Amino acid sequence: METSVKDFLSVVSEANPEAEWILKKYSEAIFETNKKFNLTGYKNIGDIFAGLVFDSLKHLKNLKVPRGTKFVDIGTGSGVPGFVLCSVFPFLSGTLLDSNEKKVSFINSQAEILG
Repeated sequence: METSVKDFLSVVSEANPEAEWILKKYSEAIFETNKKFNLTGYKNIGDIFAGLVFDSLKHLKNLKVPRGTKFVDIGTGSGVPGFVLCSVFPFLSGTLLDSNEKKVSFINSQAEILG
């Protein structure tokens, strides 16, 4: 049986209580922006949320990440997994890199809008 985002977040210690809302809004933003330029091969919100956003998290369910952990997401594309990780685990510090200026602008705008 597939774990839902709500189930996942309920067992992840120190998860951001607003993460589910943020990830849904982020999925919607990817969907809308994907109409203008290619962020992902997923073409509907459900697939973006399940196949891109949630899939980047589900394997981390039992991972214990120490506070202050820093990471680099090279070739981040639409911000997955970097933006997603920082949305769920606000104590992480991530640097997201991509060579595509449109994708970087998208990520920066979402970080500003969604926190």
